[in-house]
Amino acid sequence: MIGYRFLSLAEEEMVEASNYYEAESEGLGREFLDDVRRVIDTIR
Repeated sequence: MIGYRFLSLAEEEMVEASNYYEAESEGLGREFLDDVRRVIDTIR
């Protein structure tokens, strides 16, 4: 399987987005990160 990594700024932005979603609705931040992982796995 092909590896991947996020640039530091992209990872920071993703974590900030996750924190924002989590603050809006409990569990939503985790769902966001799960979706990101799922899409990356699909692309890979």
